[in-house]
Amino acid sequence: MRRGGVTTRTEDGVKLVHVVGELDAAAVPIFFRAFPDSDHHPVVVDLHDCEFIDSTGLAAIIEAWRSAQNADRKQPFVVASPTRPVKRLFRDAGIAGHIDVYRSVEAAIAAVKPD
Repeated sequence: MRRGGVTTRTEDGVKLVHVVGELDAAAVPIFFRAFPDSDHHPVVVDLHDCEFIDSTGLAAIIEAWRSAQNADRKQPFVVASPTRPVKRLFRDAGIAGHIDVYRSVEAAIAAVKPD
């Protein structure tokens, strides 16, 4: 497996957070740096290159989603292109019904981009 990495970019007014390799305790601090408090863009977390998420990585995704849902922010926060093991993790953890998951980054961007 590859060690974790996180890159960000903005496209069509949407912040794309691309997770590569593993989202584990070592990568979580890097993941959180993608979400500055002053940033109010809709967020798409692209997981198509994410091979593994441990409990700290899962907790980080949930915490970032909850922060986006904060009453005064309510910014869209979705996940795109999860691998089969990550989809299973989301389902087994019971968060698949709370965080919207899209098959592709393009579909996720279309769903959350500002008018």
